[in-house]
Amino acid sequence: MNNKSRGNTNLRSIKSGAANLVPMTMPTTSVLYEDYIACNLCSRKYNEQAYNKHLPTCERRAKESIMKDKAKSGASSQAVSYNSKPNLNVKFGKR
Repeated sequence: MNNKSRGNTNLRSIKSGAANLVPMTMPTTSVLYEDYIACNLCSRKYNEQAYNKHLPTCERRAKESIMKDKAKSGASSQAVSYNSKPNLNVKFGKR
């Protein structure tokens, strides 16, 4: 039984005058933010699996953004490398 159905059961019990309330549960897992990896393009933090999924999309968006900026400003091409991989051993503190 999840917390939503426990809450509904408790409401019915209170309305009917029954004394059998079901206790709510707290999540048993906690997120360790120090295990997250910061994307060097958008500065968001992801776990390793999500980071690997996110990186190609973020690289594509960054390149598109640079192309749009160049088209607007008429600037000459500059060498920008997005192929560098971040250090996956970096740990971040808790939020």
